[in-house]
Order: sequence, then C-alpha cells, then structure tokens
Amino acid sequence: MALPFYIVNAFTTNPYGGNPAGVVLLKEPLETEILQQIAKNFNQPMVSFIWPVAEDLSHDPRSAIFNIRWFNASLEVPLCGHASLATAGALFALNLLPPMVNTVRFQTTTGRVVSASRTGDWVELSLAAATTRVPSQDEVDRLTKITRRGLGKDVTVNYVGIGGEGFESYVMVEIDQADDLAGCKPDPGAFLETGYTVNIVTSSSSDSDVNFVSRMFAPAASATIPEDPVCGSAHCLLTPYWAHKLDLNDAPMVAKQVSERGGDLRVRWRGPEKLISLGGQSRITMKGDLLL
Repeated sequence: MALPFYIVNAFTTNPYGGNPAGVVLLKEPLETEILQQIAKNFNQPMVSFIWPVAEDLSHDPRSAIFNIRWFNASLEVPLCGHASLATAGALFALNLLPPMVNTVRFQTTTGRVVSASRTGDWVELSLAAATTRVPSQDEVDRLTKITRRGLGKDVTVNYVGIGGEGFESYVMVEIDQADDLAGCKPDPGAFLETGYTVNIVTSSSSDSDVNFVSRMFAPAASATIPEDPVCGSAHCLLTPYWAHKLDLNDAPMVAKQVSERGGDLRVRWRGPEKLISLGGQSRITMKGDLLL
C-alpha cells in the first residue's frame, strides 16, 4: 500500500522556518497502533492523518470535510493548530480539492470540527477560544519560580493563568517586554515540573508591527522536541488574553512565535462566537509515498 505524504512548514514561507508537520493522505482509517508507528518513523513535531468522511451532510460545494487525527512520535493529541494549517495548506496548494472549494473542515475524534479557509496564499483556521483563570497565590509563586528557571533568567512575571474548559493542561505566563523573550536561553526540561503539558510564555512586542510574542514548551509531550517551534493551539489562550489587555476586542492582531525557527501569525478574537481566527502561510518542503 502506497500512501502519499508531505512535510509542510506551517506559519512561514521559509523552508527552514515555522513548524514542520507530516501530512499523510489515507483512503480509509488505519489502526491507532499503525498511525503511532508511522508518526514515530517520521519523527516530526506532529503528523496529521486525514481520510474522507463517508458523507458530507452539509452538501456545500464550496467546502470539503475530512476526518483527522494528530500524532507526534510519542502520543496522539486531541488538537494541533499548526498541523491543521499545514494540512489545509497542502490540500489547497497542491490542488487536491475541487476548484470551487475554499473551506476545509476537519472532523476530530473528540467531535470538535476545525475549519480552515483560504484567502490568497494564507489559510485561516477557526478554533475554540479559551479562557484563563488565576490560580492560588501559592501556585502563582510556584509557577513563577519554574518559569524563571526554565527561561534561565530572573524575569518579571505579570500574569499566570490556567487554561479553562478544554484547555486544562495549558498554563500561560506573561513576562515583561524588557525581559526579551526571544533572547532567553531556555532549559525546556525545567517545565516538566509545572504539571502542565503546554507551557506558554508571552510578552508584548518591541516591534511596532507585532502585537505580542510567545514561546511554548511541552517536554512532557515530546522529549525530542521540547520547545514547539510555532504552536497554533496556544493562541486559543493568547488571542483573547491580548485582545482584552490591548483593548483591541475583535480587531486583527499580528503575533510572532520567537523560537529558534520562528513563525508569523495573524489572529483575531471572535468573542460572541467563542472562537478565534488563526491565520498563517505554509511551505511544502518534501513529498513522497509511504510504503506499508
């Protein structure tokens, strides 16, 4: 059996930037154990597996729907923004969809639908917006100490928030712009001590063209890639937070992930819909057939 695959860098047009994802096109679902082994062989930050839905009940000729699952080398995850954008970007760029289709919907195993629309060479995802809550002072103090150790400097912490419903494994920490998040020399392993899978650190930007910057560390999810080059789902928390803090409400914002590879994003909080828009470009860097 030959399965077409692509390696796609999300949130960049640079062949050496953004966040890579494998995209594997299936005709029908495969067993979980096989998908996990394939992802392990790819050893990418994430691999998307998609296959057609038996029947599209929307009957909308402008959209297509696929089932999707996401795996890294170690485990399956319930949501991956960058791999969703990479998958949609590949489908559009390679003309794998009918010409009238400008929206792709991905049906997840949790029942959540991730929608991706094309605007020129940009793809925009619609993702659930996440709230955050401030934990106890003891927890704030504990997470502050770990964040300082993880970033390798005595940063000023302005806010600590725990993800709300659906994002309970996420924690977000805002530090001062003066602490130069991009210039930090992190020890990602320190973030294992937080007890949260997704550890987001953010600050306002010194670049007048960028509203905020961030980095994300998830050593518990991936020992081989402990810092996520560009994390889409982190912006489910970051977008509402910065829209409120900067008093921008539903105005578009420009975000930058300042990891070594780096990535550029356009985001917008859609408060009444409890959604965010997450936009980015992508670059296909490899393609081939997976032989099983």
